[in-house]
Amino acid sequence: RRAAGLWAVIAVGTVSVDSSPATIHPATHTHHSGLRSDVFIGARTTVPPPHPPTKSIKPGTDRLPDGANSVLTSLLESEGLGRIIRNNTMGFWVGVVAGESAATKSTTRVNRLWTGAAGAALGWSNAYGTPQVAATLTDIVPAGSLTKTFTAAAVMRLVDAGELDLDEAVAPLANVLLEREANTTLEQLYPPAISNVSFRDLLSMRAGLSDYSTSAVFKATETELTTDLDPISYLTNDTLTPHKDVWRCGNATACDPPLYNSVGFLVLGLALAGAANVSTWEEYDQLRGAVPPGSVADGRYPGLTFFKHGPCSSYPNVTHYYELTRHGEYVDQINTSCLNGWAFGNVGLPAVTAATFFHDLVGPRPSIVSAESAIEMQQWGQVLAWHWWERYGLGLMWLPLERYGEAVPTTPGFEPFRFAVGHNGEDYGTYIHAAYLPSLDATVTFMMSKESGIWVNGTVIRYPEVLFCLAYRAVFHFLDQGELGDAAFRCDDRARPPLPPPPPPHSSDPPR
Repeated sequence: RRAAGLWAVIAVGTVSVDSSPATIHPATHTHHSGLRSDVFIGARTTVPPPHPPTKSIKPGTDRLPDGANSVLTSLLESEGLGRIIRNNTMGFWVGVVAGESAATKSTTRVNRLWTGAAGAALGWSNAYGTPQVAATLTDIVPAGSLTKTFTAAAVMRLVDAGELDLDEAVAPLANVLLEREANTTLEQLYPPAISNVSFRDLLSMRAGLSDYSTSAVFKATETELTTDLDPISYLTNDTLTPHKDVWRCGNATACDPPLYNSVGFLVLGLALAGAANVSTWEEYDQLRGAVPPGSVADGRYPGLTFFKHGPCSSYPNVTHYYELTRHGEYVDQINTSCLNGWAFGNVGLPAVTAATFFHDLVGPRPSIVSAESAIEMQQWGQVLAWHWWERYGLGLMWLPLERYGEAVPTTPGFEPFRFAVGHNGEDYGTYIHAAYLPSLDATVTFMMSKESGIWVNGTVIRYPEVLFCLAYRAVFHFLDQGELGDAAFRCDDRARPPLPPPPPPHSSDPPR
């Protein structure tokens, strides 16, 4: 989207974590040999046994008991994750919300030591500042496609209130703002099938409309890094969103298999704005649409921010994050537009806040939507096109941990823990994994401020999920499943299957 037009080139190389003293490797040195499978096994540093907190940890606050945060941080450090993060000059944030009990391998339920929320921040929020600024739990990380789950929650809240039906057409409500701001309608922009597309079709990624062009968005902003691409531009600009005359499944309203699509959630955002009877897209309050008003007043989701206009630096507490360009240079994105795709990519939040939101959404006692709607959101469709295992519900992803945690699925006793429910997000440098694990009754969020060119033990890892794997090992210890986590999460970069083939013409780029 924006890395070629450099706002500030802040590094020409990365640091190998196993060099002493640290060795700077040229950024052009990007061989992709795999990570040794035995690198981290048995390498854990002894960590003192945790002590139970004197009181329950309340999710959504920034005053968490030091004991829980310290133990979580120590476990992450013992996996070598802190060393990797610091030597790669980046930030990494972890949020955990643990229910009151955990499922053991025998499927019995036992009381666990830690309940509530805990977090850890490794490395830096401003990695190249003078001086460097350490990462903190209050850092707001632009989270890209996590926005889709917030948009979905807003729709389901209107369904719960009886103001929408999942199977009603989206066009009438979306057209309210389109006609007002662009003098057009969805029916004028897309093939006739658009008139029958329902909220369910868009939420499940089954609608046949074309998605935006990543390369075109990149080109549109490469020389003007602060350009805000608003939702009307995405829909009406034929360069940004080409092939609008193509419907990927002919005359059918819904298509299988589902295909990952961001513009569909932008259309949902316009429909939500239409339902709210606001005059412009900026006037629609995404925060109060997605979560109960009482939770906003109570401060349950601190730092939850929906970007609208201006660079990321214009918002308080937003972390610096870095995109690796094709020239091998990291570019600080803090002074570029933070909008990043309204209703599908414009959320930022701290890691603990993200974990709290997803736990409140799909945990054992849903409080954002009704229990019935939470179940409805988890009705999984077919495997997404151009994905290995991931399936999509309504604004939620079925996330296999062999994909996002580098887990070995055949590990004895791991079967109940193989998948999570949540969403991933990327924002041109950041990479976020937010997931509720039903068998652990726990929600985790992992966030990183670089997603490419990361060095581990003298080699550039092929997949950044290696870092998620190390974090999962620590979290399983934190949740009293350390032996199972050690066995399942091998963190072997070579064990992953090859990437899928490139998508066909007129479809969206496959998200990682």
